[in-house]
Amino acid sequence: MMNAGQQRLWRTAFQALGLGLLFCLAAPAESSTIFTFATAPTAASQRKSVAARAASEVSSTHVHLVLMNLMNDPTSVGQALSFLFFQVDSSAARGTSSSSYAMGREVNSNGANRDLGILATGWKLLGSGKQMELCDISCGAAGPENSLIGAPDPNGKYSATPSIMGNGSPNSFLVGNGVFDLPVTGATRQSKTRK
Repeated sequence: MMNAGQQRLWRTAFQALGLGLLFCLAAPAESSTIFTFATAPTAASQRKSVAARAASEVSSTHVHLVLMNLMNDPTSVGQALSFLFFQVDSSAARGTSSSSYAMGREVNSNGANRDLGILATGWKLLGSGKQMELCDISCGAAGPENSLIGAPDPNGKYSATPSIMGNGSPNSFLVGNGVFDLPVTGATRQSKTRK
């Protein structure tokens, strides 16, 4: 049996819990909008077809981006994704890289590959104001490793040039969805991203 002091303690705890639940129910849920962008059907890099999609969701002071390379069985490293320019429609926007990840993939000289597990992308966020860039190559980031490559051929191998399949040693890429969580001051729930 509880003494009077223990009963008061439990009653206070339950009242605080009930009051906390009431505030949680009364708080408006934060809404956001998802914007999706894709390359044009005729898009090319180094005279090779490219296909990519980016989806962004902006909430208060935060941009969540998902980048995907849709070019299956690429024949050149130029078809791997290594940057993304985007705009946040707030001239006061300033961003920092918070976290980013994707599946790591190693491609051998015979086109065979093996997944390395979920890795940090090593990409950097550059720029301030409206124009921002996620960057892997020539910006002090992880590149040329960790560019985002498309899926292999239907047999599970890459049938590409040495730029993808390794020059005597395996080449490291990312595959699947590249996910980037970016704190961006100046962004609001009403902010839009543009390509």
